[in-house]
Amino acid sequence: MTLSKLGASQTAWTQEFAFVRGEYALGGEHVPYFSIVMSVSDSRRYLTLAKELALDPDTPINIEELIQRDLNLDRAVDEIAAYLLQPNQLKFFNSLTVVLMPIDGDGRPVENFPSTEELAKEASPDFDHSSAGSVNVKLLKGEPVGYIRWQTDRVKAVIIDGQHRFRALDHVHQSNPLILRPDMTSVPVLILVLDQRMGFHPPVGGPKTILKASRSIFTDLNKHAVKVSPEREYLLDDRSLLAVCTRSVVTSGIGGGSFEKSKTWPGRIPLAIIDWNQPNRSKFGDGFFVSTIQSLHQLVSEVVNTNQPRPTEYERLEAWLDSITARFELSKSNIWKLDTIKDRLREVQQNDLPFALTTTEVEEAAQGFRESIGQIIVQCLLGMTPYSALFSAYSENGFLGGQKEFWLGQAADGRSAYVTQFGENPKADADRLSQSVKKKYRLAYQVVFQRGFILAAREIDSFRNELADLWQIENSRQKVLEQWIKIFNERIESLLDNSDFWWGTAVLFDGSINYNQVSKKAIVGAIVLATIDFPDMGVSIEKVQLSKRSITNLLSSNRGPILELIESDRFTCDAPTEHQTLMAKRWVTALASLEPGVKAHDPLVKLMKAATRMYRDGIKRHIGQLADANNVTLDDDGVEKLLRSFGARRMAFWATD
Repeated sequence: MTLSKLGASQTAWTQEFAFVRGEYALGGEHVPYFSIVMSVSDSRRYLTLAKELALDPDTPINIEELIQRDLNLDRAVDEIAAYLLQPNQLKFFNSLTVVLMPIDGDGRPVENFPSTEELAKEASPDFDHSSAGSVNVKLLKGEPVGYIRWQTDRVKAVIIDGQHRFRALDHVHQSNPLILRPDMTSVPVLILVLDQRMGFHPPVGGPKTILKASRSIFTDLNKHAVKVSPEREYLLDDRSLLAVCTRSVVTSGIGGGSFEKSKTWPGRIPLAIIDWNQPNRSKFGDGFFVSTIQSLHQLVSEVVNTNQPRPTEYERLEAWLDSITARFELSKSNIWKLDTIKDRLREVQQNDLPFALTTTEVEEAAQGFRESIGQIIVQCLLGMTPYSALFSAYSENGFLGGQKEFWLGQAADGRSAYVTQFGENPKADADRLSQSVKKKYRLAYQVVFQRGFILAAREIDSFRNELADLWQIENSRQKVLEQWIKIFNERIESLLDNSDFWWGTAVLFDGSINYNQVSKKAIVGAIVLATIDFPDMGVSIEKVQLSKRSITNLLSSNRGPILELIESDRFTCDAPTEHQTLMAKRWVTALASLEPGVKAHDPLVKLMKAATRMYRDGIKRHIGQLADANNVTLDDDGVEKLLRSFGARRMAFWATD
């Protein structure tokens, strides 16, 4: 029996492609594939880029669809097509990997193939017939060869590996039709049909739907072949706890009311406002976004504040499981089974095997993170005025919660498709809105400041029991964060376009931004000191010899020889109010509380001492840089005078009656 015995295809079906069947079988995991050959003409007719899947303005686009839509056309044309057109050089590509994706009547992908089957009407004693929805396979009895076809209006053949190669071939065909012979040139294609009826069995705890399985394969192909960018791993990796936690605090896609959903508690940050596309980018001071996916991943890591041990560090892994269970408040969950997970850990230890959470367990843990400490990040970015102002501007102009969200939240290729589909280019409006907000709150859109704000909020959350009592509010994460963000907005947001005020934190005296740990911690210290009323620091006014005159001298423009070093400091106050004087005194006593022998028993005193230490270290660095720039040598007494004056002036400035 030869393969050519099969009949012709029906109108709605592809032609029947001869295949060789293969399979990856590892343990209980089975991933079958069908290796076929397609002419360039057939590939242009039947294969699809994810960006070409239909976009429904009333339905959100999920992250995995966005990633697949993100095709770097310049790379395809400039690099790969140029390679194809080089003379006197052999040309060859490895296989494209294609997933047969079921679609609905509007061309949108669905999770799984329908249970009904479109089997071929004819029967043949020489072939075993099988179907998954509208995919038909005829396998020659006793042999791993046969034919495969699919209905083009019910199934899309989506390229998950080789998009750039495919696009380059298409470009060469269109731009140089005499060079590439599309009916003769053929490409190898691996077809995946991720359905149990075709022999697909995911690993235990692994992805079961076509979309999730495609995402996993896409990530692995890129991770283990050409290194995928960190941003792609953060958005697609279902096994990394930090990656899934990062995704848990953003909406799962763009459009479809994602902005409205983000307003509830526990909230999510609209993905459209996060720069998820540009690789190796942490900065967001320019452009349209409130943060980047790389920066957000770093924020998640710092809020989680516990490193996952290596897969064979069994004792440390057990302690880590206890840690994340407590930090993510997973004991409240009905689905997180810590004892079961620990039993599995001990079992793999006995067999000297590596341990990992299943994808289901990672998802459960990330859900706990989102509902607990993940809200520290979410509520700050949703509620702090520098960021909420951008949300409001976009919302009022249709970029969040409106049709333009589909433009804002996509990469360049998706934006071009939006312009083609809807006949408008919103770029000028987006530029105007983002620039007006970021100019007003310039420093808030520096990476180090945003991290400082979030870590200050993490400190506040750690002391929420004491702060709830201090503020006489309900003792819950939600209420304490809301109250603290309100205070932040009242005292801090108006200062975020004033670089001089933030000398001693991340702003250097020449106006440049320093991104190191000292800078970040100094911001944390300054923010905590500015937003929490000082408790009794355990140091008397008499001990630090503070008189009204000495405080006035610290605040005023009347300088002695040492204070002339900070003569460029504009934050002076020659006639301080009583409250400004009090705040200056509190700064000086807070400095004194850092001396050896001064004990802190009150939790809030511990918080304020830690904040004072972080801010002091930043100011001390600033003073040292000023002294070096002016060729001034300072002794310990001179440094102390400058520390007192510099900090007291800022404490007085942000003081409110």
